[in-house]
Amino acid sequence: MTKAVPQSKLICMCISLFILISLLSISVSAVYAEIIVFDSITTIDRPVMLRALTKGRFFPSGGRIVKFFINGKVLGTTLSGGDGYAFFEFIPEKTGLLQVMARSDNEKSTGFLLVCNRGDKLFFVEVENALMGSVFSRNIMNGADVVLRSLMKNFRIIYVTNILGISAARQWIKDKGLPSSVVIKLESEDYISNLQAMGLIPYAMVGSPGLLAQSEGTVKKRFSFVPLEGVTEIKDWFDLRKKLYQKSDK
Repeated sequence: MTKAVPQSKLICMCISLFILISLLSISVSAVYAEIIVFDSITTIDRPVMLRALTKGRFFPSGGRIVKFFINGKVLGTTLSGGDGYAFFEFIPEKTGLLQVMARSDNEKSTGFLLVCNRGDKLFFVEVENALMGSVFSRNIMNGADVVLRSLMKNFRIIYVTNILGISAARQWIKDKGLPSSVVIKLESEDYISNLQAMGLIPYAMVGSPGLLAQSEGTVKKRFSFVPLEGVTEIKDWFDLRKKLYQKSDK
């Protein structure tokens, strides 16, 4: 016959189990703590909110101290909110691609801040469809590194990702030896309009049919590796560069 467990002992066992679960949760959260920096675009002398996200294993982790750096120089410290996001206002005094780093506890992450002059031309490059491609990825990738580096003399390159996500796309760009720049998601139709409001010119874009359709009327020149109505078809990156600079293509 099974002996009944005294109520007081049962309560103690429940409390001990609760403490054990809490300690394990804290331990797991610490082990899987993560911080992610988001890339930003602004113009010189214009305030920009640098943004980072602090995460546990599965969910955002708020109330964490976050320290921001620009090109290795400390900017200041802030706290992440209940949603895990931490913000720090920064006013750039020079143009160029600046490295942003955010540190929280023992975790750190880096990203970029692209600082432009008003009137700079923007070239949007979709990572998945304009670089990785699909079946013919090698053909699509051919010449991308050379052409992109040459285009950076006249354009501000902005990488766009959808499926990969920002962190994975950023790593893929680095692994392939492509020129560094910001990686963004065009989740909002207002994103390009906001860039225009800064005085920037959304000049060209190469990517998927969906992305190109989204940019119709806001981006001057649009390119695709597949035939699309109202979009310039290209066979490779060298062909893109040639057609981009054609005087007759206004």
